[in-house]
Amino acid sequence: MPSEDSKPSWADQVELGESSDLPLSSEKIENGLKTIIEYKYNEEGKKVKIVRQYKIETRKVCKSIARRKAWRKFGSASGDGNGPNPANTIISEDMFMQLLGNKEVSASVYVVC
Repeated sequence: MPSEDSKPSWADQVELGESSDLPLSSEKIENGLKTIIEYKYNEEGKKVKIVRQYKIETRKVCKSIARRKAWRKFGSASGDGNGPNPANTIISEDMFMQLLGNKEVSASVYVVC
């Protein structure tokens, strides 16, 4: 049985949000830029600050696509937020289509003399 003064495992630290002396990561959005600041240790054991910046874009889509994106989710996805959830959005199998009425094939038959 571990003693009371021993450190908890790294998994427990991640779950509880505890870290030895690293500040928590922060995220802020201003002027169309999303800035994420993280801290970690490099290979040499030194504390390193990592700053990532992302440009936020808004894209226009067709009216029919915008209406479809506004639909209320149903079934096992009803409690999910925006976008697909990999836990319940799956592709079960590949489907192959065979088109029967090809205009180019039928036109080429008439061209042959």
